[in-house]
Amino acid sequence: MRANTTTRWLAGRYRLAGLLGQGALGEVWRAWDVVLEREVAVKRLKLAEGGFDALRAEFRAAAAVRHPHVVEVFDLVARPGAQAFFSMELLDALPFDQACRELPPERILALACQALEALAHLHRAGVLHGDLKPTNLLVDRRASADIKLVDFGHAGASALRGLHGTPAYLAPEIVRGGAQDLRSELYALGAVLYEALVGTNPFIGADAVETLGRQIDHVPPPAHHVRSELEPAVGAFVARMLDKDPRRRFPTFEAARDALTALAAEDAAAALLETPPRLATPPLAGRADAMTAAGVLLAGLEVASGACLAAVGPAGSGRTRFASDVRLAAQLDGHPTGATRLTGARDDGARLDAAVGALLGAVPEGDALDALAAALGDGPAVLIVDDADRATRALLPRLGRLV
Repeated sequence: MRANTTTRWLAGRYRLAGLLGQGALGEVWRAWDVVLEREVAVKRLKLAEGGFDALRAEFRAAAAVRHPHVVEVFDLVARPGAQAFFSMELLDALPFDQACRELPPERILALACQALEALAHLHRAGVLHGDLKPTNLLVDRRASADIKLVDFGHAGASALRGLHGTPAYLAPEIVRGGAQDLRSELYALGAVLYEALVGTNPFIGADAVETLGRQIDHVPPPAHHVRSELEPAVGAFVARMLDKDPRRRFPTFEAARDALTALAAEDAAAALLETPPRLATPPLAGRADAMTAAGVLLAGLEVASGACLAAVGPAGSGRTRFASDVRLAAQLDGHPTGATRLTGARDDGARLDAAVGALLGAVPEGDALDALAAALGDGPAVLIVDDADRATRALLPRLGRLV
């Protein structure tokens, strides 16, 4: 379905409420999801056509890591003939530099530890962020004031080439044409941290060319020389992050995190360690055959008349995770997709209707399954029902219509 920009709707499902930010190709909007009845953020391409591969790549990178300090993405629509966009959690947050203006140094260090933890999980999943800067490291306004890593538009594999990113935070080896790796990410975070602790970015020049030149030849004064209340060890840590020679920076994100945690005040470090880990999600062990079967089914949707794939297993066997992986795969393939999880409660019928609404891109009028059947004439779609074995007797006939 096409976006109705005159009434500020997307796909008949998301009511746009206000522009949060924009770049050269995309915009981020506050929106209301009328199907799932929740407030979200929506990132969409400015053009109705084109840019699908870039948007899919950004969605894929963000979805690769499930972690408390990485923004959570929800649903992707990126197929020809439709407005390309994805939805994600809506944050009430400030850019890192703004949030740190009123924070003590030990809290700033604890936030940097959280960023390093998130980057470590990204790296284990084979992803580099590619554009670390204050506006992509957001600090929650709530009392917890945790960090969220956002905007994966420059993200890619663990050895990116080319001048990607923002000049004020680019490592010197990148300016010289080298490949980005975890050490260039450490440099970028070091520049962000220096700016947060001292109040200014030491590399910004009169224009982008001068800024890039300063990345190569300017060595800023140690942070503790500029801000006297900082411990010399803090200045030494930041200086190592900003070393012009990548070989002299920390070898891993974990090594930098451990060194920084040791510098943070005891209470701030303890708060960091209490953060429940939501680790970068590896492939489910023993589920390769199931994902292969799902991949075959998805690949054949354009020519098949329909199919049903049942994932059977006891509680705790990974069915919910499998359903989530299939949902992401279907969306990345460009298929309209809806998903729900049954609980055995009376509202399961409404849950199923909401999943169909998510697939259709609008709340269906009348019977949801009739609306789904009518829509299938326009092309294939994917509906995922997790824990279908918990369906109530009243819901069983409706599920039977699906299979």
